[in-house]
Amino acid sequence: MEYRYRPIEFGDKEYVERLRSTKRNRATALSFPSVYTWREALGLTICRTDKFISIHSRSDNGYFCPMGDEKECLRWIDSMIKTGDPFKVMYLSREQAEILERYGAEISLNRDLSEYLYNSHKLALFVEKPVDNYKSRIKSFKKKFSYDSELIDGRNVSKISVFLNGDNCCDMPEYERNVIEKVIETFSQFNMTGVLVENQENFAFMAGYANTEDIFTYTVFFSSKEWEHISVAICELELARLICDSFDIVDFEEDLGIEGLRKNKTLTGPDEMIDAWEAFFDPASRGDQL
Repeated sequence: MEYRYRPIEFGDKEYVERLRSTKRNRATALSFPSVYTWREALGLTICRTDKFISIHSRSDNGYFCPMGDEKECLRWIDSMIKTGDPFKVMYLSREQAEILERYGAEISLNRDLSEYLYNSHKLALFVEKPVDNYKSRIKSFKKKFSYDSELIDGRNVSKISVFLNGDNCCDMPEYERNVIEKVIETFSQFNMTGVLVENQENFAFMAGYANTEDIFTYTVFFSSKEWEHISVAICELELARLICDSFDIVDFEEDLGIEGLRKNKTLTGPDEMIDAWEAFFDPASRGDQL
């Protein structure tokens, strides 16, 4: 079988959501809101049948964990090995990685792509966890600034575009702005929830969506320039208060190996990690082990 890849379309949503197994792999990167909003920034393309989905990332020069019928996924692995070219499969659970290890892959844990999970009730109630550093950031922000918080949903999400395109918005890479714009554009379609924290001079915005039935993923954040490095914690708190009755777990996604992000997510005191494993195949050096 020849596997052909094309740009991801919104019509792929039903297939990804049907074929993705969140019991075996909870990685947010495999959710349709993630692949759709990041499709341009990462150069994502898709190969799709009724029983199987494969997504290629031009940016990462690799493939996301294939989704769907296990036999179909392994047939895809077989076909990739037979090309004789090296390739990488990303965002695997450990169980999935160990299966591919038996097919001749070298497997490894990618700490930079592993995701941070927190108990939403502890965040919202501000007790036990999060750790003291997180609490001190909240207290410091509240002491220095008065603010109002507002729920953002599909009815008022257009308000956020004004902040994003205002002169006071923090600087960000073009790819990140592109992703935020895609999130705002698809806010209603993906039933996203966000929180806007603001006063007369400054603002901060954070939003996310249901990754699984019990996990809510915080996916975007931006703020005014003055609040860029000090308002993340207050947004985490306010958004947790909005969603904790519906979701037991909050996913802060990966840190990408960025020192500041890793420090911030670690200090918040994660309860669990979703480990992102990778499998690397080099058929020329290892041979066909099927």
